[in-house]
Amino acid sequence: MLFRSHARRDPLREAGVGHATFNGGAALTLYFGPAVVFTHPYFDTRLKWDPDYYGKKDRAVAGRFAEAYISAQWRYAELFFGSLDRNWGPRFMEGLVVSPSPYSYDQLDVKVGTQGVYFEGILTQLDDLPDTSGTANHRHFVAHRFVIKPPGSTIFALWEGTITAGPGRELEPWYANIFTLGLVQQYDQGSQANNLVGFDVTTRIKRTQLFASVLLDDIQVDNSNAADNEPPSYGFTLGAQGGLARFGWTAFYTQVANLTYRTPNPAEAVMRRNVGLARNFADYDQLTLRGSMITGPGILLEPEVTVLRQGQGDFRLPYPTVAQFDSTPTLFVEPVTRTVRLAVAGRGAQGRWMLSGNGGVHLIHNGPESTRGVGTVQLSWR
Repeated sequence: MLFRSHARRDPLREAGVGHATFNGGAALTLYFGPAVVFTHPYFDTRLKWDPDYYGKKDRAVAGRFAEAYISAQWRYAELFFGSLDRNWGPRFMEGLVVSPSPYSYDQLDVKVGTQGVYFEGILTQLDDLPDTSGTANHRHFVAHRFVIKPPGSTIFALWEGTITAGPGRELEPWYANIFTLGLVQQYDQGSQANNLVGFDVTTRIKRTQLFASVLLDDIQVDNSNAADNEPPSYGFTLGAQGGLARFGWTAFYTQVANLTYRTPNPAEAVMRRNVGLARNFADYDQLTLRGSMITGPGILLEPEVTVLRQGQGDFRLPYPTVAQFDSTPTLFVEPVTRTVRLAVAGRGAQGRWMLSGNGGVHLIHNGPESTRGVGTVQLSWR
């Protein structure tokens, strides 16, 4: 049972109508040597009001499969097909190219290599979207990364995401090749696609873990053509995490530019069913400090302070024309709404029962409200 002041899963960007809702499900796992089959159907009445859920909502109870897949692992390779939430970024926030912002979707995932060096690729078909002429486009999303874990505590990852779109277009095999760059293949094969590249790095200094993630969507290197002078599109996250005994802390700053995830061809926008495949918002920056402490047997508390500045940029909006480039800000389309979130989350378990909650206040400047209380309370049994 869940009591919630809003319907969206994200408490910082709460939306939808709050209700007392019910959810439940069952999971089945089967092992066949190196292969595992897992399925997890569930129902959740909250889905009917969640603005990020685009399934069937006109019934008393909405439901879906949270995970449903087959996966096989060998010494130097893994093969996966099915639906599962993935996150190519810091584990406590959304990645910049692959994230759990959209509800889980069916995908093919391939991994080749060792624990120290490996290639990984994701391939999926997206929903059809119209281009500027109104013609429906078939779309595919491909993401791949190269991860290196040298001796020590530092991990490097180079990654890329590619959106292909076109009337009746099928996915070309050169984009599915996880050992190449789609950005290079686009020019080599003479085909059109939206490519995003980036890297992650994580390292540890004594008891503190440092991390950074950078996305380059569209960065201009020369000004030879007026049509190439659009504002840069990028995103990045910088942060640290540490702890001692029963206390832990996490701090990070993240920023996503106005035109990030948006392209002149709206069919190439980085989204699925109107929800971002990576971040679900653009044109914002966010500073978060979060703590964690064990206050008793099975009881965890997590206080949080977040400052969010959100402009009016949105990757669902049309791309600006060449004449609008000079007047289009790189970051923060006015008016800008500032939200200060003061909150605490907690959970405690006793046997098969668990009580969890998240509550706080949002102090809002330049928004529809000046103060808003936000909270959830959930009682579950396993």
